[in-house]
Amino acid sequence: MIKTRVKANKPIDQAKKEGRRRLFFFLKLILLVVISTWYTSEFEEDSFFAKPFVLAGIYYISGILLVSLGRILMVYFYLKRKKKGTDFKDNFILGINGISAILHVIILLIALLAFFKLDAKEFFTSISIVAAAIAIISKDYIANTINGFILMFSNQLSLNDYIVIEELSGRITDITLLNVVLLNDEDEIVYVPNTLLVTHNVVNTSKKNFKKLSFDFEMDRQTLGNPDDLEEYIVKALKSEFPSINLEKFSLRIFHILKDTVNLKLYITLDKKSKEMERAVWRFTNKTILNYAKENYVPLAQQ
Repeated sequence: MIKTRVKANKPIDQAKKEGRRRLFFFLKLILLVVISTWYTSEFEEDSFFAKPFVLAGIYYISGILLVSLGRILMVYFYLKRKKKGTDFKDNFILGINGISAILHVIILLIALLAFFKLDAKEFFTSISIVAAAIAIISKDYIANTINGFILMFSNQLSLNDYIVIEELSGRITDITLLNVVLLNDEDEIVYVPNTLLVTHNVVNTSKKNFKKLSFDFEMDRQTLGNPDDLEEYIVKALKSEFPSINLEKFSLRIFHILKDTVNLKLYITLDKKSKEMERAVWRFTNKTILNYAKENYVPLAQQ
């Protein structure tokens, strides 16, 4: 997993990216017409940089044009069926882009074979041992790619979902063939391998219509006193600060009682998911717990 910090979370302008793809499609079409016009039978068969070069270029540009046209049409009809604009982006479009990228690599390989005048069957047969070794070495990348397609064409995880996996949490900003890109609460971009998401338990909090906040803390036994007093203190403070908050699912639990301290866990359930509300309740609750500890602190000399 890789982390990097960003200054701001700026959304990708999907409409501009789609517009650039369509522009590049027409530029490639023009280039194909120019090369095809230039290509004539007058090229010498033995010329290394003439006929083979132009022929490979025609193969490559023709192939990527067909792939680009297929991608553009599929995305166009998908957006039309969804009644969305070109600025819309979801897992299906990510999957189509991933397939398009792999087909581009395959077409490039075919063009190189044409350029060097190699027979595809003989070429792959001759490098079968090398290919097997490469497959073993790159098995993690292959597994990540396959799992990437599974994530792209499933509805379990979607863009902008907030997920929790092991000690990581964040909002999904992108799904690639190798990683899922998360933006965590510290505005750090975290790259999580696709295999990790497929093989481990993932909590998708965005699929719920409520948000559950949990607070783990430890308090001196003398300072804590009666746990009911702490619960009443927090509830009263929350109702005063957030009059509309629903505290029916409020819960304060004792997990461990040690010699001098008590480990507690507090649960607060918000009826509506709102990032601003979550942060406000989170900060205020932590502040309230600290205030209670300060007000009820018992010096060692008095214990």
